[in-house]
Amino acid sequence: MIHRLLSARIENDQALVRVRDRTRQVGDVFGLDNLQRTRLVTAVSEIARNVVQHAGEGRIEFFFRDEDEHAPQALIVRIVDDGPGMDVAALPANGQRADGRTMLGIAGSRRLVDRFDIASEPGGGTRVTLEMQRGHARPVISRAALAPLVEQLARRKSQTPVEELEQQNREMLLMLEELRLRQAELEKADERKDEFLAMLAHELRNPLSAIGTALELLKRKRNASEADFQRLGDLVARQTAQLTRLVNDLLDVSRVTRGKIELARAPVLLTDLIDHALETTHGAITARHHVLEYTPPAEPIWISADPIRFRQILSNLLHNAARYTPEHGRIAVRVAREGARVALSVEDNGIGIDAAMLPHVFDLFAQADTSLGRQDTGLGIGLTLVKRLLQLHGGSVEVQSAGLGKGSRFTVYMPLLARDAATPPARPEPAQAAPQPPPHAAAGSRILLIDDNVDAVHTLRQLLEDAGHVVAEAHTGERGVAVAELFSPNVVVIDIGLPGIDGFQVAQEIRAQPATSASLLVALSGYTSDAMRQRGRAAGFDRYLTKPADIDALEDMIRDY
Repeated sequence: MIHRLLSARIENDQALVRVRDRTRQVGDVFGLDNLQRTRLVTAVSEIARNVVQHAGEGRIEFFFRDEDEHAPQALIVRIVDDGPGMDVAALPANGQRADGRTMLGIAGSRRLVDRFDIASEPGGGTRVTLEMQRGHARPVISRAALAPLVEQLARRKSQTPVEELEQQNREMLLMLEELRLRQAELEKADERKDEFLAMLAHELRNPLSAIGTALELLKRKRNASEADFQRLGDLVARQTAQLTRLVNDLLDVSRVTRGKIELARAPVLLTDLIDHALETTHGAITARHHVLEYTPPAEPIWISADPIRFRQILSNLLHNAARYTPEHGRIAVRVAREGARVALSVEDNGIGIDAAMLPHVFDLFAQADTSLGRQDTGLGIGLTLVKRLLQLHGGSVEVQSAGLGKGSRFTVYMPLLARDAATPPARPEPAQAAPQPPPHAAAGSRILLIDDNVDAVHTLRQLLEDAGHVVAEAHTGERGVAVAELFSPNVVVIDIGLPGIDGFQVAQEIRAQPATSASLLVALSGYTSDAMRQRGRAAGFDRYLTKPADIDALEDMIRDY
């Protein structure tokens, strides 16, 4: 919703002083920072001067827009005149001249604000709309707080030209100082990014090296025993899981940062989430011989959360505690009510956190130790995920540590769910429990694999044939469509990134064939964005699997179809 704040006439050069002063006051009252305020004042001043020079007079209006699911709260300024108008198409889109220098006037103002719209035609006047967004990190201005802010604006006195000039000078100094600080922050962030990329290469090469060595050993080892295969197979499985976790963390951070994660929130029992997280991290905790202390709360505690994402939050904290605590350490999980919220803490007696690092543990690309000798594995982005996923849930996280060698405690805070909202809907009990299918009830399915990675196809085919399925394969999209017509599979697993026609087109053509119109179509891809999944549904895919293929998940899909 858009709220009108105030308006003013622009009739001469003296009015430009009032317009700049009013814009500065609006930006100050509604929480723009120094740099945003200076940029908005400069843009408005340029447009208003244009009005006086080319139209003689005009009008300026200020609006405030509420936050919605697509954009944060924002100040909107609209400047309108009845002048001669202009050819908008002739304006440079990027606000720069041919020599690369920034232009003034309308074209230059375009670069100063978050959104710029102009509507004009020769002889029909001009309307320019500028938008400056309040950051997501700033406190939201409620509708109840809006009226007092407008009253505050009304009480503000206009500055004299001398006062306005002095104000401009002060703001220019502040802006220069802020730019200097931001430059220093960007340089530091760039250093952290370079360290992160070097660490990423290191972390990816480690499991790849172990996998390559294991496979080379199997090739050279004559008369390898079953124990050899078991040991090396377990090694490859562990390292593949590590690679998958690293890649998934990278993708999740990217999605959260770009606002591409949508939560499927529902009333959920907190103890269920904790139990599942403890189960998934049991191996990491026991591998280092840690002692785990956890006593479930005496009464049920319900929260509104996406179960998958919230378990990810808890698992990341537990993995962190296990990783940064020397062997035979102690990890404690505690839950306590605090008024209208619940506090869940994960505490360890591990290596602790240095006081200088403490404020930055949740920063992207920040990690306490990036030296070559560090013994832990991971990219240091798990805590960034924790914080940002909690923010999406309406929660928060805090960290405490007495210093290096003195352990650390991470505390998650979440709003409690009201008792009536927490009660799940009653499920009707079936008259007679249906018998559960055997593990391979779908054995005998006709499955077609379409993927240009020959090695991946052969290994997946072997797994499926061992489970009793009849499997065919194709390595191009065109070949896959042809094989589907002859083979008539009831399940088709299709890679998205195929040479020639891609997996989406393959799915559409297979779905259009009478023999395979009702087949189960499963996308198997390294592309995991929400947009790709939506394209997959539109193309006719029933399910979407992420590479590397989870054979158990694929079997479940086949069994349930």
